[in-house]
Amino acid sequence: MGELMELIERNVKIFSLKNLRLLKRLREENGVEKSDEADAKLLSTIPRNHFRPLTLRELRLLQLINMYERYAGWKKLIRQWQTLTHRPPSKNMVKRSALYKNIMDVK
Repeated sequence: MGELMELIERNVKIFSLKNLRLLKRLREENGVEKSDEADAKLLSTIPRNHFRPLTLRELRLLQLINMYERYAGWKKLIRQWQTLTHRPPSKNMVKRSALYKNIMDVK
């Protein structure tokens, strides 16, 4: 996502497909397997009104959602570990984790 943010900050317009199911449906209708090349060809056949510009704010929100989902999975794993070992995780272990550092960088 960092590359997309850089592009948007340099005023490059990036568009997102409004309905992501549309591409899947086009693949099925045309009997095409999922690949970058096939998707690019199919995307070029879709009219412009099916796309919307992606803003920096939306991209940041998507990044936060992604981080939250990773955090939630990590939290679930820690709770399972606690249940199995009957020991709480060390605070130092949590602070050393890459995910914790990513969350602190967003603030």
